[in-house]
Amino acid sequence: VGAPDIGAAEYLGDPVIANLISLWNQDSDLDGSSYGVEYALGTNPAVSDRSNSRNLTTPTINGSGHAVLSFGLNSSAVAATRWVLQRSADLSPGSFTDVYRFNGTTDTTASGITVVRTANSVTITDANPPSGKGFYRFKAEISQ
Repeated sequence: VGAPDIGAAEYLGDPVIANLISLWNQDSDLDGSSYGVEYALGTNPAVSDRSNSRNLTTPTINGSGHAVLSFGLNSSAVAATRWVLQRSADLSPGSFTDVYRFNGTTDTTASGITVVRTANSVTITDANPPSGKGFYRFKAEISQ
């Protein structure tokens, strides 16, 4: 059979991705945003910083009646993250649908959504916001 290979090692995958997976849903600074969301937006996951301008903004309505909102884009997170913006007319379970996704290379939008993406931020204009009131939420998904 031969001598054992003492130089052999098991490949356990990318340690950076493994660390991200273990931290992704944790909120160690207790500000309501998980590590993964803070990593994607470029905020500090160790500091409670809900007022940071890189967090998802409250939608404003422009002169055309379109909802406009923005959020940060951490260029260091691009290789391991998917940015997702969802919208709902109410907060009922299952009512949120994706209106925007960015996988690090490609923007995917729902009908009526336009995107301006820079190296550090994303601005979304929703030409068809829910009438009366609408709700938006940001999610960061880890891509492996």
